[in-house]
Order: sequence, then C-alpha cells, then structure tokens
Amino acid sequence: MFWLVVLICIAPVIASSIAYYIYRPEGRVNYGFLINEPIDASKVLVKVEIKPENESTFAGLVTKKQVSPESYQINSLKDFKGRWLLVRIGSAKCDEICSKELYAMRQVRLMTGKNRSRVERVWLISNDLSLNQVSNFTEFQGTWGLRIKDNNNFINRLEAISKNLNKELSYKGLWLIDPQGHFMMRFPSNPDIKKMYKDLARLLKVSRTG
Repeated sequence: MFWLVVLICIAPVIASSIAYYIYRPEGRVNYGFLINEPIDASKVLVKVEIKPENESTFAGLVTKKQVSPESYQINSLKDFKGRWLLVRIGSAKCDEICSKELYAMRQVRLMTGKNRSRVERVWLISNDLSLNQVSNFTEFQGTWGLRIKDNNNFINRLEAISKNLNKELSYKGLWLIDPQGHFMMRFPSNPDIKKMYKDLARLLKVSRTG
C-alpha cells in the first residue's frame, strides 16, 4: 500500500518528464509562421482590379457614383483603415491553388462570426498578366482584387522572409496583415482552414484594434 501511494504521488512528475524530454513540444501554439520583423505594407501602392459587391463591410468606402476601377478611392493598403487583412499573393491567373486559397480566406472570415466586420480579404496580384478571374467568382465574393504597383523590392523582401521561415515557401500564398498595416504572419502552403481560424480568432480576442 505504501509503495502504491508513492507511485501515485510521483506519477505526474514522471509523466511530465517523459513528455518534456522525449515528446518535447514545438514551443509554438500558432499554426502560421510569425514574422519576427513585420514588414510595413501601409505604403504599398495598389490598383483596384476587383471591388466586392457584398461580404465586405469596407466596400462602402467606394461611392456608388464611381463606375470605373481607375476611380476607386483605394491607392494603398493603408486605405483599409485598421482592418485585419487576410491576403492571398499570387499571379493574376487563378489556378486550382489560387481557388483553394481564396476559398480558405472566405471560410476563415465566415467562421469569425460577429467579428467579420473586422476582417477583409485581399487578393494581391503580383504580376502584369491580365486578370483571369476564377470561373465562378461569386463563390469568393467579398474579396478585393488589388494589383501591386512598383512591386520588385517589396516582393523580394517577402520572398526572403518566406525562405527564412521555411525553405519550401515563396512569397506566393496566404498572409495576415495586422490593423497597423504590417505583414505579421505567413500561413503554410495548402493551408488548414480550422487552424488558420484558430490563429485569427486568438488575435481578434486579444487585440483591441481592428
């Protein structure tokens, strides 16, 4: 009986030691890669290619009198005035990967529920190709299509950061911009929607901005 009591008392210590030294945790609770030195994206100049008709609380910034994309009052990412931005960076040609990433952003935003108004979705177009919208773009309604202007230095910085986070990553893919206009998180390729949501939900909960 004595040794049984001793065993019960020390069992938690033994279990925790095994968990720490043999099955050590990764030391990170977030799914996306946090950027140690966030990039200021507020000065990145953009041109509006797609303006959402719904599922975007920010779309009201553009008056109904404006009919041509060139007249939209959005010239840079800082014009989004403090929203959290789920960002997909890639070519104007939207392939299967592009469609999956746009779908992931839409689902993650929907899952935030009452916090949806704090989140916007942006497709940053990184090349000069003519825009090739997905076959059924209504499925991704609410996404802003913005073409980056004078992007060489900016894209090179994002590429370098991606490689430092994971050698298999490039600048193309899903990112998160905070309300101060900083690229602060890079999501893995072929993203897990539920894990992306957990990261964003945690940030929305602790943040008083956006």
